[in-house]
Amino acid sequence: MNFFGHACLAARRDPSAGFVLGAMLPDLVNMLGASRVSSTRAPTAAGIRFHHATDHVFHESQTFKELAHASSAWLRERAVSRGAARAVGHVGTEMLLDTCLSAKAPFLLSYREALNLGTHTAELEGLCLSPIEAAPNLPALCVALRNAIPQLRDQRPELIAARLVRTLARRPRLALKPSEVSVASDWAQHFTPRVQSVAEPWLREIESALGED
Repeated sequence: MNFFGHACLAARRDPSAGFVLGAMLPDLVNMLGASRVSSTRAPTAAGIRFHHATDHVFHESQTFKELAHASSAWLRERAVSRGAARAVGHVGTEMLLDTCLSAKAPFLLSYREALNLGTHTAELEGLCLSPIEAAPNLPALCVALRNAIPQLRDQRPELIAARLVRTLARRPRLALKPSEVSVASDWAQHFTPRVQSVAEPWLREIESALGED
Protein backbone atom coordinates (compact mmCIF):
# COMPACT_ATOMS: atom_id res chain seq x y z
CA MET A 1 0.00 0.00 0.00
CA ASN A 2 1.31 3.45 -0.91
CA PHE A 3 1.48 6.29 1.59
CA PHE A 4 -1.76 7.84 0.32
CA GLY A 5 -3.60 4.57 0.75
CA HIS A 6 -2.19 4.36 4.26
CA ALA A 7 -3.49 7.87 4.95
CA CYS A 8 -6.99 6.97 3.74
CA LEU A 9 -7.22 3.79 5.78
CA ALA A 10 -5.82 5.56 8.85
CA ALA A 11 -8.37 8.36 8.48
CA ARG A 12 -11.16 5.78 8.70
CA ARG A 13 -9.70 4.55 11.99
CA ASP A 14 -8.69 7.93 13.50
CA PRO A 15 -8.86 11.13 11.42
CA SER A 16 -6.52 13.11 13.69
CA ALA A 17 -3.63 14.64 11.75
CA GLY A 18 -0.98 13.05 13.96
CA PHE A 19 -2.33 9.53 13.48
CA VAL A 20 -2.70 9.94 9.71
CA LEU A 21 0.78 11.44 9.40
CA GLY A 22 2.24 8.57 11.43
CA ALA A 23 0.55 6.07 9.13
CA MET A 24 2.42 7.62 6.19
CA LEU A 25 5.76 8.29 7.84
CA PRO A 26 7.55 4.97 7.21
CA ASP A 27 6.98 5.44 3.48
CA LEU A 28 7.81 9.15 3.53
CA VAL A 29 11.10 8.76 5.37
CA ASN A 30 12.02 5.88 3.05
CA MET A 31 11.65 8.33 0.17
CA LEU A 32 14.20 10.52 1.98
CA GLY A 33 16.69 7.68 2.43
CA ALA A 34 15.87 6.82 6.06
CA SER A 35 15.19 3.23 7.06
CA ARG A 36 13.45 3.72 10.41
CA VAL A 37 11.28 6.29 12.12
CA SER A 38 9.72 6.62 15.56
CA SER A 39 7.97 9.41 17.44
CA THR A 40 7.60 10.55 21.01
CA ARG A 41 4.17 11.99 20.21
CA ALA A 42 1.49 9.40 21.03
CA PRO A 43 -0.85 9.90 18.02
CA THR A 44 2.03 9.81 15.55
CA ALA A 45 3.59 6.76 17.20
CA ALA A 46 0.22 4.98 17.04
CA GLY A 47 -0.03 5.85 13.36
CA ILE A 48 3.42 4.38 12.69
CA ARG A 49 2.37 1.12 14.35
CA PHE A 50 -0.83 1.15 12.29
CA HIS A 51 1.25 1.52 9.10
CA HIS A 52 3.24 -1.64 9.76
CA ALA A 53 0.17 -3.67 10.70
CA THR A 54 -1.67 -2.43 7.62
CA ASP A 55 1.15 -3.22 5.19
CA HIS A 56 1.13 -6.90 6.11
CA VAL A 57 -2.66 -7.21 5.97
CA PHE A 58 -2.91 -5.30 2.68
CA HIS A 59 -0.49 -7.52 0.81
CA GLU A 60 -2.14 -10.65 2.18
CA SER A 61 -5.66 -9.48 1.29
CA GLN A 62 -7.52 -11.66 -1.19
CA THR A 63 -8.51 -8.64 -3.29
CA PHE A 64 -4.92 -7.50 -3.71
CA LYS A 65 -3.72 -10.97 -4.64
CA GLU A 66 -6.48 -11.38 -7.22
CA LEU A 67 -5.92 -7.96 -8.80
CA ALA A 68 -2.15 -8.33 -8.89
CA HIS A 69 -2.38 -11.81 -10.41
CA ALA A 70 -4.98 -10.80 -12.98
CA SER A 71 -2.94 -7.73 -13.93
CA SER A 72 0.27 -9.71 -14.36
CA ALA A 73 -1.50 -12.31 -16.48
CA TRP A 74 -3.14 -9.62 -18.65
CA LEU A 75 0.22 -7.95 -19.25
CA ARG A 76 2.04 -11.23 -19.96
CA GLU A 77 -0.58 -12.08 -22.59
CA ARG A 78 0.46 -8.85 -24.31
CA ALA A 79 4.17 -9.71 -24.33
CA VAL A 80 5.27 -7.63 -21.33
CA SER A 81 8.33 -9.19 -19.70
CA ARG A 82 7.73 -11.31 -16.60
CA GLY A 83 9.50 -8.95 -14.18
CA ALA A 84 7.76 -5.83 -15.45
CA ALA A 85 4.37 -7.57 -15.55
CA ARG A 86 4.67 -8.66 -11.92
CA ALA A 87 5.90 -5.20 -10.88
CA VAL A 88 3.05 -3.41 -12.63
CA GLY A 89 0.61 -5.90 -11.14
CA HIS A 90 1.87 -5.01 -7.66
CA VAL A 91 2.88 -1.34 -7.81
CA GLY A 92 0.35 -0.39 -10.45
CA THR A 93 -2.55 -1.88 -8.51
CA GLU A 94 -1.54 0.27 -5.53
CA MET A 95 -1.44 3.33 -7.79
CA LEU A 96 -4.90 2.63 -9.17
CA LEU A 97 -6.27 2.29 -5.66
CA ASP A 98 -4.74 5.68 -4.81
CA THR A 99 -6.41 7.40 -7.75
CA CYS A 100 -9.76 5.84 -6.84
CA LEU A 101 -9.53 6.87 -3.18
CA SER A 102 -8.39 10.39 -4.10
CA ALA A 103 -11.84 11.06 -5.52
CA LYS A 104 -13.22 11.12 -1.95
CA ALA A 105 -13.04 14.60 -0.40
CA PRO A 106 -12.78 13.46 3.27
CA PHE A 107 -9.69 11.42 2.45
CA LEU A 108 -8.06 14.36 0.69
CA LEU A 109 -8.83 16.64 3.64
CA SER A 110 -7.22 14.24 6.14
CA TYR A 111 -4.25 13.77 3.81
CA ARG A 112 -3.74 17.53 3.43
CA GLU A 113 -4.01 18.15 7.18
CA ALA A 114 -1.48 15.40 7.91
CA LEU A 115 0.98 16.84 5.40
CA ASN A 116 0.52 20.27 6.95
CA LEU A 117 1.37 18.79 10.34
CA GLY A 118 4.53 17.32 8.82
CA THR A 119 5.90 20.84 8.39
CA HIS A 120 5.38 21.88 12.04
CA THR A 121 8.46 22.24 14.23
CA ALA A 122 6.86 20.62 17.29
CA GLU A 123 5.95 17.52 15.30
CA LEU A 124 9.43 17.25 13.81
CA GLU A 125 11.07 17.56 17.21
CA GLY A 126 9.25 14.41 18.31
CA LEU A 127 10.66 12.32 15.46
CA CYS A 128 13.67 10.04 15.51
CA LEU A 129 14.92 9.01 12.08
CA SER A 130 17.75 6.73 11.05
CA PRO A 131 19.82 8.30 9.59
CA ILE A 132 18.92 11.55 11.33
CA GLU A 133 20.20 13.59 8.38
CA ALA A 134 16.94 12.87 6.54
CA ALA A 135 14.82 14.75 9.10
CA PRO A 136 15.31 18.32 7.81
CA ASN A 137 14.02 17.26 4.38
CA LEU A 138 10.64 16.04 5.63
CA PRO A 139 8.86 19.43 5.59
CA ALA A 140 9.88 20.05 1.98
CA LEU A 141 8.63 16.60 0.99
CA CYS A 142 5.30 17.24 2.71
CA VAL A 143 4.91 20.54 0.86
CA ALA A 144 5.79 18.88 -2.46
CA LEU A 145 3.23 16.10 -1.90
CA ARG A 146 0.58 18.63 -0.94
CA ASN A 147 1.25 20.55 -4.14
CA ALA A 148 1.07 17.31 -6.14
CA ILE A 149 -2.49 16.46 -5.09
CA PRO A 150 -3.89 17.36 -8.55
CA GLN A 151 -1.52 14.82 -10.13
CA LEU A 152 -2.56 12.20 -7.57
CA ARG A 153 -6.19 12.63 -8.65
CA ASP A 154 -5.44 12.43 -12.37
CA GLN A 155 -6.69 9.07 -13.66
CA ARG A 156 -5.51 9.41 -17.25
CA PRO A 157 -3.97 6.03 -18.18
CA GLU A 158 -0.96 7.55 -19.93
CA LEU A 159 -0.02 9.46 -16.77
CA ILE A 160 -0.31 6.34 -14.62
CA ALA A 161 1.93 4.55 -17.10
CA ALA A 162 4.44 7.41 -16.91
CA ARG A 163 4.44 7.15 -13.10
CA LEU A 164 5.11 3.43 -13.40
CA VAL A 165 8.02 4.08 -15.75
CA ARG A 166 9.60 6.47 -13.24
CA THR A 167 8.98 4.21 -10.25
CA LEU A 168 10.30 1.01 -11.84
CA ALA A 169 13.26 2.59 -13.64
CA ARG A 170 15.42 2.11 -10.53
CA ARG A 171 15.08 -1.68 -10.84
CA PRO A 172 16.40 -2.82 -14.26
CA ARG A 173 14.79 -6.27 -14.01
CA LEU A 174 11.41 -4.73 -13.31
CA ALA A 175 11.61 -1.65 -15.54
CA LEU A 176 9.20 -1.19 -18.42
CA LYS A 177 10.77 -1.23 -21.87
CA PRO A 178 9.80 1.59 -24.24
CA SER A 179 7.71 -0.85 -26.25
CA GLU A 180 5.80 -1.86 -23.09
CA VAL A 181 4.74 1.61 -21.93
CA SER A 182 1.67 1.78 -24.19
CA VAL A 183 0.60 -1.65 -22.91
CA ALA A 184 0.89 -0.36 -19.34
CA SER A 185 -1.34 2.56 -20.32
CA ASP A 186 -3.89 0.15 -21.81
CA TRP A 187 -3.70 -1.90 -18.60
CA ALA A 188 -4.48 1.19 -16.48
CA GLN A 189 -7.49 2.02 -18.64
CA HIS A 190 -8.73 -1.57 -18.49
CA PHE A 191 -8.25 -2.13 -14.75
CA THR A 192 -9.25 1.25 -13.29
CA PRO A 193 -12.99 0.46 -13.38
CA ARG A 194 -12.31 -2.90 -11.74
CA VAL A 195 -10.37 -1.30 -8.90
CA GLN A 196 -13.05 1.37 -8.51
CA SER A 197 -15.70 -1.31 -8.13
CA VAL A 198 -13.85 -3.11 -5.33
CA ALA A 199 -12.21 -0.18 -3.50
CA GLU A 200 -14.75 0.16 -0.69
CA PRO A 201 -15.19 -3.57 0.04
CA TRP A 202 -11.41 -3.88 -0.19
CA LEU A 203 -10.97 -1.30 2.57
CA ARG A 204 -13.53 -3.15 4.69
CA GLU A 205 -11.68 -6.41 4.08
CA ILE A 206 -8.46 -4.86 5.38
CA GLU A 207 -10.20 -3.27 8.34
CA SER A 208 -11.77 -6.57 9.27
CA ALA A 209 -8.40 -8.31 9.19
CA LEU A 210 -6.83 -5.55 11.30
CA GLY A 211 -9.52 -5.80 13.94
CA GLU A 212 -10.03 -3.27 16.71
CA ASP A 213 -7.36 -1.37 18.62
